[in-house]
Amino acid sequence: KALTADISSLRTQLQSVTDEKNMMEKSLHQTQLQVVSLEQSNESQEKVMTQSDLLRKTAEQGSSEARKNLEDQRTQMEELRQRLLEVEAETTKQRDIIAKYQRDRQEMKRRIKSKVDIIKQQEEVLTQKENEATELMRQIQETTVEVEAET
Repeated sequence: KALTADISSLRTQLQSVTDEKNMMEKSLHQTQLQVVSLEQSNESQEKVMTQSDLLRKTAEQGSSEARKNLEDQRTQMEELRQRLLEVEAETTKQRDIIAKYQRDRQEMKRRIKSKVDIIKQQEEVLTQKENEATELMRQIQETTVEVEAET
């Protein structure tokens, strides 16, 4: 009887140890599954972090290039603005020269017209004096002919 009780007790202990072993194996299996899942999650996160880091570096490089391009464009714009100011100044200078040329031209035209008018008047006076001189010569010749005829 004592042996049967020992066997029965050992069987109960064996069953208990077997149940505990099964639960531990199940728990170990679940823990291993969790570890595998966490490792996969970790690998995925590492990939995401690597990709994010690569994207960040690419974005920083793009941003740096964009800043450089913007600075270059600002420099070009400032150079163009300066050139525009120079062209405007040159244009103003040319307009002033053209305006002076037009004023001088108008003054010259006025003077030429005045001289032409004076020349016309002088020609008229000269023609009148030539006519008078011709008339006086004719009268002198007539008088000379008359005086000679009387003598």
